Amino acid sequence: YKGYDPLPCEKQRCWVHLLRHGHRLRTTYPAATDAHAWVDGLKAIYHDAVTLHETSGYAALPESARQAHRLVFQARVAALATPHRQAARKEWANLATYLTAYVNELFVFLQHPAVPSHNNAAEQAVRGPVIARKICGGTRSAQGSTTKMVLFSLLDTCVLRGLDPVTAIEGMLRGRPLFQAPTP
Repeated sequence: YKGYDPLPCEKQRCWVHLLRHGHRLRTTYPAATDAHAWVDGLKAIYHDAVTLHETSGYAALPESARQAHRLVFQARVAALATPHRQAARKEWANLATYLTAYVNELFVFLQHPAVPSHNNAAEQAVRGPVIARKICGGTRSAQGSTTKMVLFSLLDTCVLRGLDPVTAIEGMLRGRPLFQAPTP
């Protein structure tokens, strides 16, 4: 998602979305067996990376070793995708171009084991507000939308931190901070 491009931090692109896109292209173009082969190659590279990531003791490796693994996998994807940037079908060329443009953001999870290779948790976090918006038809103003999203975020943060949302919000309304700032 290009909206995150300006953020000055490392980002992990979502492999679930990437593989789903490849699957969609396979079903849209069932006769393009040569293109299917490189999507299968991409899936194999991802599978190898996940297998490595899940190896016992991987997270305990020095960061330099994990970074070296990340670079090897980035090179594998670049080598696989680069020749297909000029594919006859625009959709295949676009996928190959995306892969080469964002190759540095595909294997962050190998260097930083706590980072997942997907954004499923983030998608699940916004699921409730999206369903609520569809059921009630949204809000009537930009301010209403902002307020609703802030409240959803606040309630979800309380739940994630193991706090009772009603008690936490009541405390905030009475002037108590929701969270204590860490002391140095």
